[in-house]
Amino acid sequence: MNSNPTVADPIPDLARRGPRPRQPLFDLLRGGGLLVVVGGHWLASGLAAGLDPASGRLRLDAASPLQTHPWAAPLTWAVGVLGVFFLVGGRLSAESWARTGRTGSDYRHWLARRLGSFVGPALTVGAVVGAAALAAGAAGVEPGLIGTVLGLGLQPLWFLLAYAGLTALTPWAVRLDRWAGWAVPVVLGLSLALIDFGRFGPGAGSAAGWLAWLAVLPGWWLTFQLGVAWSVRPVSRPAAAGLLAAAGALLALLVGRLGYPVALSMAGGSDITRSNTHPPSLAVVTVMVIWVAAVWLGQDRLTRLAQRWQDNRLIAWASRHPVVILAWHQPIVLAPALLACWLLPGLDLPGLVGDPTAAVWLVGRLAWLPLFALALFALTRLGRPRASRASAGRLPLPLA
Repeated sequence: MNSNPTVADPIPDLARRGPRPRQPLFDLLRGGGLLVVVGGHWLASGLAAGLDPASGRLRLDAASPLQTHPWAAPLTWAVGVLGVFFLVGGRLSAESWARTGRTGSDYRHWLARRLGSFVGPALTVGAVVGAAALAAGAAGVEPGLIGTVLGLGLQPLWFLLAYAGLTALTPWAVRLDRWAGWAVPVVLGLSLALIDFGRFGPGAGSAAGWLAWLAVLPGWWLTFQLGVAWSVRPVSRPAAAGLLAAAGALLALLVGRLGYPVALSMAGGSDITRSNTHPPSLAVVTVMVIWVAAVWLGQDRLTRLAQRWQDNRLIAWASRHPVVILAWHQPIVLAPALLACWLLPGLDLPGLVGDPTAAVWLVGRLAWLPLFALALFALTRLGRPRASRASAGRLPLPLA
């Protein structure tokens, strides 16, 4: 991997090109990856209602059908597609910054444009979920239920915060890439391994708690930085295949010999003593790198597929509204569950409230999915200009 700082600088070339036309490959990767994440969350996360043993009041706890099916833990590796989202984000942010210039004034305007779409949805979700929690507290609702509301309702915002922070760091990521090239993500990976050794190694102790949160920056930065490097350096198929093999071998070592949980999320298994995602561990970042390497290896086929699907409404919708979809995909599941608990206390509704390990829960959840999707679609339509709605309406039907 070349780390020569004399690699052709894209800044002048991209600056002369003007606005970048939409690229079907990036729309497919971003929109398709987002749909995988949202669909996975909806199918793997449930809510179980019960009575608090101390107060006798209703409580609602997060649960998952995967917790009683250890064989399904590898299905949580789908969360690694977030690495592709960060990869595309890193590349597009680097290209956008290259077109804008690097003066202080340009940076402020550029950052305002890049993050403008983040602020509204994030603040709205925070305000709605916060108000619901305050109202529940004032009404004397069981504290555990309020914690569930806050935890699930605000959970998507951590991703948006990490992505926004890395977007703000784009100019410095570009400079690091020009200075050290592919060595930058390698150093980020090594730093993450060192942090994990402090968290889980033989000397882990009371410091492991605060030490773990040092993993947040390198954990999410690594695939973003790969995208920055990709914006100026094409990746050959042999290099992609080598990276895929190396990352696969590392993952086998981590979960097979070093005790990392196979599940990449707390919903994916019964092991609650060691998390791969809160904050990100070397295992979850390795899975994200596997996804990235697979994208690079199959880039030609994915490009052809993206060309065929470039007018696909579903992919285009997800790619145009990633922030709204991510911010709201958990609250729209939580809202009807809370309403059901309030109107029909003690009654299980398959797929919404009840034991998610029962077979009937999956059938019920599949029936709820179209309603969740319609609610998300309605939220993405709110606040859109009429001209934008008319333009979107001219897209062909979502058929391949």
